[in-house]
Amino acid sequence: MDNGKVLVSLTKTGNKALRWVTKAVTKDYDRPVLQCVSQNGATVACDGYRLHATSVQGLDDGLWNVGKVPAGSTVVEIDNASDAGKYPDWTQIVPERTVQPAVAEITLNARYLRDAIAMVSAKDGFVRLVIGKETDPVEVFGVIEPGAPGLPDTNGYAIVMPIYRDRDNPGRLCWRPGDNLVTVPEK
Repeated sequence: MDNGKVLVSLTKTGNKALRWVTKAVTKDYDRPVLQCVSQNGATVACDGYRLHATSVQGLDDGLWNVGKVPAGSTVVEIDNASDAGKYPDWTQIVPERTVQPAVAEITLNARYLRDAIAMVSAKDGFVRLVIGKETDPVEVFGVIEPGAPGLPDTNGYAIVMPIYRDRDNPGRLCWRPGDNLVTVPEK
């Protein structure tokens, strides 16, 4: 196509990945390069507060303006944005665990964590995650609904249990309250 527009053919997985990455594109017009998706080995978007990185097959290396990506579409029109500037080296902000080990590493059921955060966070609100040791549940604190002037906020609280693979049966997911091993029910 002309005017720097390109048609990109996507798989269903590529569509889902590109829609997810574009959620982290900034809406700040003072930072035009962060309004783009960078493709250089990885597909990356960053708004200064979060970074999403994955791989989207079929997207050529470069800087791209990606509009709304309709769910399930296999062809998407994007614009070449090479004139927006140089995309920051996003790998510089990724923690290098060999230099500074993680304070805690925990595995959680993604849907349970999403549900907990969605319920306890008002639109564009904040949540506080409290993580103890790796066998402790993760506590999620937030505001369900900000109070009207003079009224208190409606606070929310959730717990998400960490998940482990059973050492004797790696296909079995478990959570451990203390030393007891409890099988996670299949859904």
